[in-house]
Amino acid sequence: MKKTLYLKLFLLLFLLNSNCLYADDIWKTDFTSDIGKGYWGSNSDLTGITDWSLDVSNCTLSDDDDYAMVVGTGGGRFEVKDCDGEAVWKSKSVDISGFTDISISVLLAETGSSTNSGKYAKAYYIIDGSEEILLELDGENIGNWGSANATQSGVNGSSLEIIVRLNNPNAGDLVYFDNVVISGTPVVPETDKLTRIQASDNPVESSLLSTNCNSKEKALIVFRFVIDETAEATDGFPTKISRMTFYNSNLDNGMNWKSCLGGISLFSNNEEIIPQSSFIEADSIVMNFAENQINVTDGEKMEFDLRCYLNSDNPLTDGEIFQFHCKETARGFTIFTSGSGFNSANEMFSSAIHRVEVEATRMIFSECPDTLIRNQYFSVFINAVDDFNNLDLDANQS
Repeated sequence: MKKTLYLKLFLLLFLLNSNCLYADDIWKTDFTSDIGKGYWGSNSDLTGITDWSLDVSNCTLSDDDDYAMVVGTGGGRFEVKDCDGEAVWKSKSVDISGFTDISISVLLAETGSSTNSGKYAKAYYIIDGSEEILLELDGENIGNWGSANATQSGVNGSSLEIIVRLNNPNAGDLVYFDNVVISGTPVVPETDKLTRIQASDNPVESSLLSTNCNSKEKALIVFRFVIDETAEATDGFPTKISRMTFYNSNLDNGMNWKSCLGGISLFSNNEEIIPQSSFIEADSIVMNFAENQINVTDGEKMEFDLRCYLNSDNPLTDGEIFQFHCKETARGFTIFTSGSGFNSANEMFSSAIHRVEVEATRMIFSECPDTLIRNQYFSVFINAVDDFNNLDLDANQS
Protein backbone atom coordinates (compact mmCIF):
# COMPACT_ATOMS: atom_id res chain seq x y z
CA MET A 1 0.00 0.00 0.00
CA LYS A 2 2.74 2.42 0.95
CA LYS A 3 4.62 1.59 -2.24
CA THR A 4 1.50 2.27 -4.34
CA LEU A 5 0.94 5.63 -2.65
CA TYR A 6 4.59 6.53 -3.12
CA LEU A 7 4.46 5.74 -6.82
CA LYS A 8 1.27 7.76 -7.27
CA LEU A 9 2.80 10.74 -5.47
CA PHE A 10 5.99 10.47 -7.50
CA LEU A 11 4.01 10.38 -10.76
CA LEU A 12 1.99 13.44 -9.73
CA LEU A 13 5.11 15.44 -8.86
CA PHE A 14 6.75 14.36 -12.11
CA LEU A 15 3.80 15.51 -14.18
CA LEU A 16 3.64 18.83 -12.37
CA ASN A 17 7.33 19.51 -12.87
CA SER A 18 7.66 18.20 -16.41
CA ASN A 19 5.02 20.52 -17.86
CA CYS A 20 7.19 22.95 -19.80
CA LEU A 21 4.47 25.47 -20.77
CA TYR A 22 3.68 27.99 -18.08
CA ALA A 23 1.87 31.32 -18.16
CA ASP A 24 4.59 33.96 -18.32
CA ASP A 25 4.34 37.56 -17.20
CA ILE A 26 4.58 39.50 -20.47
CA TRP A 27 4.34 42.97 -18.91
CA LYS A 28 3.52 44.34 -15.48
CA THR A 29 3.82 47.39 -13.31
CA ASP A 30 3.44 47.89 -9.58
CA PHE A 31 4.56 51.54 -9.62
CA THR A 32 7.42 50.99 -7.14
CA SER A 33 9.78 52.93 -9.41
CA ASP A 34 7.27 55.66 -10.31
CA ILE A 35 6.49 57.22 -6.92
CA GLY A 36 5.86 60.96 -7.23
CA LYS A 37 5.03 60.83 -10.94
CA GLY A 38 1.80 62.42 -12.14
CA TYR A 39 -0.18 65.66 -11.57
CA TRP A 40 -1.00 67.56 -8.36
CA GLY A 41 -2.42 71.07 -8.21
CA SER A 42 -0.66 73.07 -10.91
CA ASN A 43 2.38 70.77 -10.80
CA SER A 44 3.35 67.72 -12.80
CA ASP A 45 6.24 65.32 -13.26
CA LEU A 46 6.29 62.51 -15.82
CA THR A 47 10.02 62.55 -16.53
CA GLY A 48 11.43 59.10 -17.22
CA ILE A 49 8.01 57.50 -17.64
CA THR A 50 8.02 55.37 -20.79
CA ASP A 51 5.68 52.49 -19.89
CA TRP A 52 2.51 54.54 -19.46
CA SER A 53 0.88 57.91 -20.13
CA LEU A 54 -1.65 60.05 -18.27
CA ASP A 55 -4.40 62.41 -19.43
CA VAL A 56 -5.86 64.76 -16.78
CA SER A 57 -7.40 67.27 -19.18
CA ASN A 58 -10.86 66.62 -17.73
CA CYS A 59 -9.71 66.99 -14.11
CA THR A 60 -9.81 70.06 -11.90
CA LEU A 61 -6.82 70.06 -9.55
CA SER A 62 -7.35 73.19 -7.44
CA ASP A 63 -4.38 72.76 -5.07
CA ASP A 64 -1.62 70.35 -4.14
CA ASP A 65 -4.05 68.18 -2.17
CA ASP A 66 -5.91 67.44 -5.42
CA TYR A 67 -3.97 64.92 -7.47
CA ALA A 68 -3.76 62.05 -9.95
CA MET A 69 -0.37 60.51 -9.32
CA VAL A 70 1.70 57.61 -8.00
CA VAL A 71 1.91 57.73 -4.21
CA GLY A 72 4.19 55.75 -1.91
CA THR A 73 1.41 53.99 0.00
CA GLY A 74 1.85 50.20 -0.07
CA GLY A 75 5.16 50.54 -1.89
CA GLY A 76 3.61 52.47 -4.76
CA ARG A 77 0.16 52.76 -6.34
CA PHE A 78 -1.62 55.11 -8.74
CA GLU A 79 -4.16 57.21 -6.83
CA VAL A 80 -6.64 60.03 -7.44
CA LYS A 81 -8.04 62.39 -4.82
CA ASP A 82 -10.52 65.23 -5.24
CA CYS A 83 -9.73 65.38 -8.95
CA ASP A 84 -13.27 66.44 -10.00
CA GLY A 85 -13.07 64.82 -13.42
CA GLU A 86 -11.89 61.68 -15.15
CA ALA A 87 -8.17 60.85 -15.20
CA VAL A 88 -7.16 58.40 -17.94
CA TRP A 89 -4.12 56.18 -17.42
CA LYS A 90 -2.91 54.23 -20.45
CA SER A 91 -0.16 51.61 -20.69
CA LYS A 92 2.27 51.47 -23.54
CA SER A 93 1.45 49.15 -26.44
CA VAL A 94 2.66 45.70 -25.40
CA ASP A 95 3.75 43.15 -28.02
CA ILE A 96 1.79 39.93 -27.37
CA SER A 97 2.39 38.28 -30.75
CA GLY A 98 4.57 35.56 -29.22
CA PHE A 99 1.91 34.49 -26.72
CA THR A 100 -1.57 33.01 -26.65
CA ASP A 101 -4.44 32.88 -24.12
CA ILE A 102 -3.54 36.31 -22.75
CA SER A 103 -4.81 37.22 -19.28
CA ILE A 104 -5.08 40.69 -17.74
CA SER A 105 -5.44 41.61 -14.09
CA VAL A 106 -5.66 45.02 -12.37
CA LEU A 107 -6.32 45.78 -8.72
CA LEU A 108 -9.02 48.50 -8.46
CA ALA A 109 -9.76 49.84 -4.98
CA GLU A 110 -11.07 52.75 -2.92
CA THR A 111 -11.22 53.98 0.65
CA GLY A 112 -13.93 56.01 2.31
CA SER A 113 -17.69 55.66 2.60
CA SER A 114 -18.98 57.79 -0.27
CA THR A 115 -21.38 56.07 -2.69
CA ASN A 116 -21.22 58.97 -5.15
CA SER A 117 -21.65 57.67 -8.70
CA GLY A 118 -18.90 60.05 -9.75
CA LYS A 119 -16.44 58.01 -7.71
CA TYR A 120 -15.26 55.12 -9.85
CA ALA A 121 -12.45 53.02 -11.33
CA LYS A 122 -12.92 51.24 -14.66
CA ALA A 123 -10.41 49.06 -16.53
CA TYR A 124 -10.38 48.43 -20.29
CA TYR A 125 -8.14 46.85 -22.88
CA ILE A 126 -7.47 47.50 -26.56
CA ILE A 127 -6.39 44.77 -28.99
CA ASP A 128 -4.48 45.73 -32.14
CA GLY A 129 -5.56 49.36 -31.94
CA SER A 130 -9.30 48.63 -31.95
CA GLU A 131 -11.99 49.97 -29.57
CA GLU A 132 -11.84 49.85 -25.78
CA ILE A 133 -13.32 46.71 -24.17
CA LEU A 134 -14.25 46.60 -20.50
CA LEU A 135 -12.55 43.81 -18.51
CA GLU A 136 -15.16 41.09 -18.12
CA LEU A 137 -14.81 40.48 -14.36
CA ASP A 138 -15.07 43.50 -12.04
CA GLY A 139 -13.90 45.86 -14.77
CA GLU A 140 -16.33 48.59 -13.64
CA ASN A 141 -16.49 49.71 -10.01
CA ILE A 142 -18.61 52.63 -8.75
CA GLY A 143 -19.21 54.18 -5.34
CA ASN A 144 -18.20 52.27 -2.23
CA TRP A 145 -16.95 48.92 -3.61
CA GLY A 146 -13.86 48.41 -1.44
CA SER A 147 -11.39 46.37 -3.48
CA ALA A 148 -11.71 44.26 -6.63
CA ASN A 149 -9.28 42.41 -8.86
CA ALA A 150 -10.47 43.15 -12.39
CA THR A 151 -9.56 40.35 -14.81
CA GLN A 152 -9.87 39.32 -18.43
CA SER A 153 -8.82 36.02 -20.01
CA GLY A 154 -8.69 34.47 -23.47
CA VAL A 155 -7.26 37.52 -25.23
CA ASN A 156 -5.24 37.02 -28.42
CA GLY A 157 -3.68 39.41 -30.90
CA SER A 158 -0.50 41.23 -31.80
CA SER A 159 -0.57 44.26 -29.48
CA LEU A 160 -2.36 45.10 -26.24
CA GLU A 161 -2.96 48.31 -24.28
CA ILE A 162 -4.53 48.68 -20.83
CA ILE A 163 -6.64 51.74 -19.96
CA VAL A 164 -7.80 52.68 -16.47
CA ARG A 165 -10.35 55.48 -16.08
CA LEU A 166 -10.70 56.98 -12.60
CA ASN A 167 -12.63 59.77 -10.92
CA ASN A 168 -12.92 60.87 -7.31
CA PRO A 169 -14.74 64.12 -6.47
CA ASN A 170 -14.18 63.68 -2.72
CA ALA A 171 -11.43 65.10 -0.55
CA GLY A 172 -12.02 62.47 2.14
CA ASP A 173 -11.93 59.39 -0.12
CA LEU A 174 -9.21 57.76 -2.22
CA VAL A 175 -9.50 55.83 -5.49
CA TYR A 176 -6.50 53.88 -6.70
CA PHE A 177 -5.25 50.96 -8.79
CA ASP A 178 -2.13 48.79 -8.71
CA ASN A 179 -0.50 45.56 -9.90
CA VAL A 180 -1.28 45.70 -13.61
CA VAL A 181 -0.25 42.33 -15.06
CA ILE A 182 -0.42 40.93 -18.60
CA SER A 183 0.42 37.23 -18.80
CA GLY A 184 0.11 34.49 -21.40
CA THR A 185 1.36 31.17 -22.68
CA PRO A 186 4.39 31.37 -24.99
CA VAL A 187 3.72 30.21 -28.53
CA VAL A 188 6.01 27.27 -29.24
CA PRO A 189 6.80 27.31 -32.97
CA GLU A 190 6.69 24.21 -35.11
CA THR A 191 10.37 23.52 -35.61
CA ASP A 192 12.62 20.93 -37.21
CA LYS A 193 14.27 18.28 -35.06
CA LEU A 194 17.16 17.50 -37.35
CA THR A 195 20.19 19.02 -35.61
CA ARG A 196 23.13 16.69 -35.06
CA ILE A 197 26.09 16.68 -32.69
CA GLN A 198 29.07 14.96 -34.22
CA ALA A 199 32.82 14.65 -34.15
CA SER A 200 34.84 17.22 -36.04
CA ASP A 201 36.58 16.34 -39.30
CA ASN A 202 39.66 17.84 -37.63
CA PRO A 203 39.71 15.97 -34.31
CA VAL A 204 42.04 16.67 -31.40
CA GLU A 205 44.70 13.97 -31.04
CA SER A 206 45.60 12.25 -27.78
CA SER A 207 47.75 14.43 -25.58
CA LEU A 208 49.70 14.46 -22.34
CA LEU A 209 48.63 17.14 -19.87
CA SER A 210 51.50 18.11 -17.65
CA THR A 211 50.68 18.87 -14.03
CA ASN A 212 52.01 22.35 -14.82
CA CYS A 213 48.95 22.81 -17.05
CA ASN A 214 47.11 24.26 -14.06
CA SER A 215 45.58 27.58 -15.13
CA LYS A 216 43.11 28.84 -17.70
CA GLU A 217 45.92 30.49 -19.64
CA LYS A 218 47.66 27.11 -19.99
CA ALA A 219 44.50 25.13 -20.87
CA LEU A 220 44.79 22.72 -23.80
CA ILE A 221 42.20 21.76 -26.38
CA VAL A 222 41.00 18.26 -25.51
CA PHE A 223 37.78 17.86 -27.51
CA ARG A 224 36.47 19.25 -30.79
CA PHE A 225 32.93 18.69 -31.98
CA VAL A 226 30.34 20.11 -34.37
CA ILE A 227 26.68 21.06 -34.01
CA ASP A 228 25.15 20.77 -37.47
CA GLU A 229 21.68 22.13 -38.31
CA THR A 230 21.94 20.04 -41.52
CA ALA A 231 21.07 21.09 -45.04
CA GLU A 232 17.63 19.53 -44.66
CA ALA A 233 16.58 22.10 -42.04
CA THR A 234 13.97 24.43 -43.52
CA ASP A 235 11.98 25.77 -40.56
CA GLY A 236 13.77 29.12 -40.59
CA PHE A 237 14.74 28.82 -36.91
CA PRO A 238 18.24 28.41 -35.46
CA THR A 239 19.12 25.75 -32.91
CA LYS A 240 19.43 27.66 -29.63
CA ILE A 241 21.66 25.82 -27.20
CA SER A 242 20.67 26.08 -23.54
CA ARG A 243 22.88 23.36 -22.06
CA MET A 244 25.86 21.18 -22.97
CA THR A 245 26.78 18.09 -20.94
CA PHE A 246 29.98 16.08 -21.40
CA TYR A 247 30.26 12.68 -19.72
CA ASN A 248 33.25 10.90 -18.23
CA SER A 249 33.92 7.86 -20.41
CA ASN A 250 36.25 6.23 -17.88
CA LEU A 251 34.58 6.90 -14.55
CA ASP A 252 35.68 3.63 -12.94
CA ASN A 253 39.22 3.48 -14.33
CA GLY A 254 40.07 7.09 -15.02
CA MET A 255 40.33 10.53 -13.52
CA ASN A 256 37.84 11.97 -11.04
CA TRP A 257 36.96 15.17 -12.86
CA LYS A 258 35.54 16.96 -9.83
CA SER A 259 38.80 16.80 -7.87
CA CYS A 260 41.39 16.68 -10.65
CA LEU A 261 40.16 19.16 -13.26
CA GLY A 262 40.91 22.78 -12.45
CA GLY A 263 38.54 24.25 -15.02
CA ILE A 264 37.03 24.12 -18.48
CA SER A 265 36.25 26.63 -21.21
CA LEU A 266 34.41 26.58 -24.54
CA PHE A 267 35.55 28.25 -27.76
CA SER A 268 34.20 28.66 -31.28
CA ASN A 269 36.27 30.32 -34.01
CA ASN A 270 38.88 31.07 -31.31
CA GLU A 271 36.34 33.18 -29.40
CA GLU A 272 35.50 32.10 -25.87
CA ILE A 273 31.85 31.47 -25.07
CA ILE A 274 31.38 32.09 -21.37
CA PRO A 275 28.43 30.09 -19.94
CA GLN A 276 25.93 31.58 -17.53
CA SER A 277 26.90 28.80 -15.12
CA SER A 278 28.95 25.63 -15.19
CA PHE A 279 29.94 22.88 -12.83
CA ILE A 280 32.24 19.88 -12.84
CA GLU A 281 31.18 16.59 -11.25
CA ALA A 282 33.04 13.29 -11.03
CA ASP A 283 31.08 11.90 -13.96
CA SER A 284 30.08 14.95 -16.01
CA ILE A 285 30.64 18.57 -16.95
CA VAL A 286 27.61 20.84 -17.43
CA MET A 287 27.54 24.28 -19.07
CA ASN A 288 24.38 26.42 -19.11
CA PHE A 289 23.84 29.26 -21.61
CA ALA A 290 21.48 32.21 -22.00
CA GLU A 291 18.96 32.25 -24.82
CA ASN A 292 20.54 33.46 -28.09
CA GLN A 293 24.06 33.07 -26.66
CA ILE A 294 24.70 30.08 -28.95
CA ASN A 295 22.56 30.01 -32.08
CA VAL A 296 23.37 27.58 -34.89
CA THR A 297 21.82 29.17 -37.96
CA ASP A 298 19.22 27.25 -39.93
CA GLY A 299 21.00 24.83 -42.27
CA GLU A 300 24.52 25.69 -41.06
CA LYS A 301 26.99 24.32 -38.51
CA MET A 302 29.29 25.49 -35.72
CA GLU A 303 32.52 23.89 -34.53
CA PHE A 304 33.48 24.02 -30.87
CA ASP A 305 36.67 23.43 -28.89
CA LEU A 306 36.59 22.30 -25.28
CA ARG A 307 39.68 23.28 -23.30
CA CYS A 308 40.67 22.17 -19.83
CA TYR A 309 43.44 22.41 -17.25
CA LEU A 310 44.35 20.41 -14.17
CA ASN A 311 43.94 21.10 -10.48
CA SER A 312 47.50 20.97 -9.16
CA ASP A 313 46.26 21.49 -5.59
CA ASN A 314 44.88 17.97 -5.72
CA PRO A 315 47.07 14.83 -5.98
CA LEU A 316 47.39 13.76 -9.61
CA THR A 317 48.34 10.30 -10.83
CA ASP A 318 50.95 9.89 -13.53
CA GLY A 319 49.44 8.23 -16.59
CA GLU A 320 45.83 8.55 -15.41
CA ILE A 321 43.47 8.78 -18.38
CA PHE A 322 40.48 10.99 -19.13
CA GLN A 323 38.13 11.18 -22.08
CA PHE A 324 35.06 13.24 -22.97
CA HIS A 325 31.91 11.61 -24.19
CA CYS A 326 28.74 12.85 -25.96
CA LYS A 327 25.90 10.42 -25.43
CA GLU A 328 23.44 9.04 -27.93
CA THR A 329 20.22 10.95 -28.76
CA ALA A 330 22.09 14.15 -27.81
CA ARG A 331 21.39 13.38 -24.16
CA GLY A 332 22.60 16.22 -21.96
CA PHE A 333 22.38 18.78 -24.78
CA THR A 334 19.22 20.87 -24.50
CA ILE A 335 17.72 23.69 -26.51
CA PHE A 336 15.39 26.64 -26.03
CA THR A 337 11.96 25.75 -27.43
CA SER A 338 11.93 28.87 -29.62
CA GLY A 339 14.45 27.17 -31.91
CA SER A 340 15.06 23.89 -33.74
CA GLY A 341 15.60 20.61 -31.89
CA PHE A 342 18.06 17.72 -31.91
CA ASN A 343 17.66 14.61 -34.00
CA SER A 344 16.83 11.61 -31.78
CA ALA A 345 19.12 9.50 -34.00
CA ASN A 346 22.26 11.29 -32.77
CA GLU A 347 24.98 8.71 -32.14
CA MET A 348 27.45 8.45 -29.29
CA PHE A 349 30.98 9.72 -29.90
CA SER A 350 34.02 10.49 -27.78
CA SER A 351 37.18 12.54 -27.68
CA ALA A 352 40.62 11.02 -27.89
CA ILE A 353 42.03 9.55 -24.68
CA HIS A 354 44.28 11.96 -22.82
CA ARG A 355 46.73 11.28 -19.99
CA VAL A 356 48.17 13.09 -17.01
CA GLU A 357 51.93 13.50 -17.20
CA VAL A 358 53.98 13.93 -14.03
CA GLU A 359 57.53 15.08 -14.79
CA ALA A 360 59.90 14.81 -11.85
CA THR A 361 61.76 17.93 -10.84
CA ARG A 362 63.38 16.57 -7.65
CA MET A 363 64.32 13.36 -5.86
CA ILE A 364 63.19 12.49 -2.33
CA PHE A 365 65.31 9.86 -0.52
CA SER A 366 63.69 7.74 2.18
CA GLU A 367 64.25 4.52 4.15
CA CYS A 368 67.97 5.25 4.32
CA PRO A 369 69.87 2.98 6.80
CA ASP A 370 71.16 4.66 9.94
CA THR A 371 74.53 2.93 9.60
CA LEU A 372 76.47 1.44 6.70
CA ILE A 373 78.79 -1.57 6.86
CA ARG A 374 81.70 -1.74 4.49
CA ASN A 375 81.36 -4.26 1.65
CA GLN A 376 77.68 -4.96 2.41
CA TYR A 377 74.76 -4.12 0.20
CA PHE A 378 72.21 -1.53 1.33
CA SER A 379 69.09 -0.07 -0.19
CA VAL A 380 67.48 3.31 -0.23
CA PHE A 381 64.06 4.29 -1.54
CA ILE A 382 63.87 7.21 -3.98
CA ASN A 383 60.71 9.08 -4.94
CA ALA A 384 60.84 11.18 -8.07
CA VAL A 385 58.23 13.94 -7.68
CA ASP A 386 57.19 17.09 -9.47
CA ASP A 387 56.77 20.57 -8.00
CA PHE A 388 53.41 19.53 -6.52
CA ASN A 389 54.70 16.30 -4.90
CA ASN A 390 53.01 14.05 -7.46
CA LEU A 391 54.93 10.86 -8.16
CA ASP A 392 56.60 10.44 -11.53
CA LEU A 393 55.93 6.72 -11.89
CA ASP A 394 58.25 6.36 -14.87
CA ALA A 395 61.22 7.71 -12.93
CA ASN A 396 60.67 6.03 -9.53
CA GLN A 397 62.88 3.11 -8.56
CA SER A 398 64.49 1.46 -5.52
